[in-house]
Formats: sequence, structure tokens, C-alpha cells
Amino acid sequence: MKNSYRVTANGTDYHIDIMEQPSGLYELTLDRQRYLVDLCSLGSSHYNLLIDDHPVEVDLVPSADGRYQIEIGGALFNLQLFDQQQAQSRPSISSSPTTAVASPMAANVWKVHKQEGDHVEVGEQLITLEAMKMESEVNAPSAGVLGRLLVAPGDSVMAQQLLCEINPSE
Repeated sequence: MKNSYRVTANGTDYHIDIMEQPSGLYELTLDRQRYLVDLCSLGSSHYNLLIDDHPVEVDLVPSADGRYQIEIGGALFNLQLFDQQQAQSRPSISSSPTTAVASPMAANVWKVHKQEGDHVEVGEQLITLEAMKMESEVNAPSAGVLGRLLVAPGDSVMAQQLLCEINPSE
């Protein structure tokens, strides 16, 4: 299904079509220029996008008036989104196919509490990290099914390194 939007960013209007592909990626057409996008949520308003194999960090902050402030690669934009079928619609980026869980710091993986395929609830402990003889819990930011688990006990991880992914429950 294709969703079409008119977006006003910093006073300039754009036409955007978004269509989910069978692979789980999205085809985004911005004023007739096509991009292949992989979307991964890192929290309530922080996303990692892979746009035609180029990583981009995005922060999306809604305001009370239905507009958004979006930071893309350090550049700040004021955004208003209009659905083609409705007068105004809020974007549904939160329907990301996966939620990424990243390490908050450089550390060693001490324990892994869940396995791929396990159901997890918000706040449930996934991984225990150890740094400088102090343990730190990594908890599930969303409910769902634990998808890819990319670490094991004894692994060293860097800050913001992807630890696992949570897929939505069906």
C-alpha cells in the first residue's frame, strides 16, 4: 500500500510517497527521486535510517500544534505533514518493523537474559553489561519478540553498538 503526503519543511512544500516493500524496507519517493530506506527505531523519537546504503540519524520531536521539529544529520527542520486523503495527519514512524537496542556505553557483555524468539515486555531486562566492575542493565524499550541477538557473554561492545532487535508481536 502506498501512502502519499505533502510535507512542508522550513516553508518549502514537498510530495512524498512511501511504500513498504516485501523485504520490510521502504521505497520513498521525494519529488520524483526514489530512495530505498531501512528504518530502525532507537527509542521514542530517535531513529537510524539507511537511505540507499547511507546511514542517517534522525530525531523527531512533535510539538503541541501538530508540527514536528526534525534533526537530520545535524540539520534542524520544522516539519508539517499533510495526508493526501485527510486535512492533516500525524506521521506513523513508530510503526517501524524493528526496534534497535544499542549499548549505552563501551562495556563487556556479562549476561544475556533472553534468546531469539522470546517475547519481551517494556522494561524487561535483556542484557547485563559490565564496565569498570560495575554492572548495567539493558532493558527492552518496547514490547515484542526478540529478533536478532548480536552479542554473547564475554563480547566487548562499543557505545551505541547494536545489541539486538525487537520485532513487533503479531
